[in-house]
Amino acid sequence: MIVEAGVTWKKLNNALSPLGLQTPFWGTGSGLFATVGGSLSQNAINYGSGKYGSMAESVTGLKVITSEGEELTTSSWPNSKNSSPFNRYYGPDLTGLFIGDCGTLGVKVEIALKLIPKPISTRYVAFKFNNRSEFTSATGSVGRLGLVSECFGLDPFFLSERIQSTGFSDDVSKLVGVAKSQKSLLKGMNHAFKVAAAGRKHLKNVGYSLEDNRKRFYSNGQENFVLHIENKEIGINKIRYWKHNDKNIFLIPLSNGRLLTLYGNISPKSAVMIAKTIK
Repeated sequence: MIVEAGVTWKKLNNALSPLGLQTPFWGTGSGLFATVGGSLSQNAINYGSGKYGSMAESVTGLKVITSEGEELTTSSWPNSKNSSPFNRYYGPDLTGLFIGDCGTLGVKVEIALKLIPKPISTRYVAFKFNNRSEFTSATGSVGRLGLVSECFGLDPFFLSERIQSTGFSDDVSKLVGVAKSQKSLLKGMNHAFKVAAAGRKHLKNVGYSLEDNRKRFYSNGQENFVLHIENKEIGINKIRYWKHNDKNIFLIPLSNGRLLTLYGNISPKSAVMIAKTIK
């Protein structure tokens, strides 16, 4: 198919979805506003990249306006006998010259893209890894097998930044979106309720995710601990530390006479860092 460079991924996917089609690479994380041309100029990766590669792998031809004002058409597109961008590698790969160029070599006007059948259903699965080497080994294996169209990881620091609230109305809008994405109203409301109940339970700027809200159990994959804050002043004004089997116990005074208790396989350095993030 041929699209104008200024079309957004959202508009493109909305137009293709009723036809049961999609492009192999079908958008960036900012797809609501990101354009096809902008993604091409950056040779973007994201949705579809786990199986189909970067944006470049979905392109079969371009129409570009050069700095001299001339229109340049690449691939088999300008062929006089069969004017169609069906083959990108029709002679030298001029298409690749303008991919990832950040717009410096010409203004992209039209883009020819491959089309594939849209998946009938979509499923998700998530895993937790103890360290980066385990994560990269697993994702590398998944990529070589071509099992999924998207495969990526989020570190705890990044995750805590991404789940910050941008306002009550925006939160409500997101929950409505979750509810509408399900096949039935009942399932939609159930999913939205679970999201709302989970909230944004994390320690700020530390990198630990809340694993069990009822027990206040936190983990970053390597260190884990139980946290409790005592709001009553009990006279402890300096850090106390004990060893209990293979676990550590920390009592750390906070502001306004409060006391932080940490129990788990956590280092003194991490315990102090956590205490500093609690307001």
